[in-house]
Amino acid sequence: MAVLKSAAVSLLLILFFRALTGVYEIAAFSVYPPLGIAMGLVLFLSVAPYVALYREKGALHSIVSAGICVSLVGVIIGWKFALFYTLAYVLYSFSYVLFSKSRVSFFWKMTAAGAAWTVLFSAVILMYEKWFGVNMFNYIINYLSEAGAYVTERNYSLPQFTIEMTEKMEGFFIEGIEAFRRNFMAWVFVYALSGSFGVYYAVNKFSKNKQPQEIEGFKMPESFIWLLIAVGIIYILRSYNLSHALLINTSENMGIMLLSGYFFNGLALLSSLMSHLNFSLFLKLFTIAILLSTPGLYLLITAGIADVWIDFRVRGKGKRSKP
Repeated sequence: MAVLKSAAVSLLLILFFRALTGVYEIAAFSVYPPLGIAMGLVLFLSVAPYVALYREKGALHSIVSAGICVSLVGVIIGWKFALFYTLAYVLYSFSYVLFSKSRVSFFWKMTAAGAAWTVLFSAVILMYEKWFGVNMFNYIINYLSEAGAYVTERNYSLPQFTIEMTEKMEGFFIEGIEAFRRNFMAWVFVYALSGSFGVYYAVNKFSKNKQPQEIEGFKMPESFIWLLIAVGIIYILRSYNLSHALLINTSENMGIMLLSGYFFNGLALLSSLMSHLNFSLFLKLFTIAILLSTPGLYLLITAGIADVWIDFRVRGKGKRSKP
């Protein structure tokens, strides 16, 4: 019964994902990219019910049973989707469980889980092209290009958008999609890392078998700051045409992954502060949503980088311990 209940919750999340996909297309991509991000997170969260089931039952066959149920019923959306879900997400749940049981720091648990999904997704891309002749990489890029073209074409006919504004938006779409294409795997890793955080939070929030809250302890290793500095130097040299193309591309991908890590470092600091101030769950989510939709995103990254030199958690504990 527990397996069926877990599979049912997972399926509801998958169907919700499918409904969001329809809304995304009907809305003519006007809410892109926030809705696209929400869609991806919902699909990742569909893993949480049977990861929580494993935590309570302590047996890997609980994941197998729930995963099989979800994949079989997922055929109602499409058998190719069910195959993709099994290969990319059910297998991911195994790797997530294995890494969560390890004794390494929370940073390495989440990084390893995100890297595992990135590898799985890369394998799925290769298999899909071999089995079905569908290049998922090109499919995703073309989908985004069509979205950008649709929004641009629609805005030309709307009175509130001037030709100059629409042309700037068109340039933004072209540059953004090209950057996404060039740094595709880095963005896949960022998505996987975000999904791993979401799964951890959901499982810890709703599972009967609670674990210590580790998200607030997420911290980038100090040595990684030198990688970020090296990436910054290569980026500066690019302006003077002093860097090789391969080196530039590698540094861009590394920069995206490193900055995403520092973003989560800043988010951990913010979460620690909100817990200290006794924010409710709603107020926490509202605060994070506001920051993500404003320049506050850059403040979180800056705070994450500054945490290398200024240990805000230790300073905060020191102040609270004073009489």
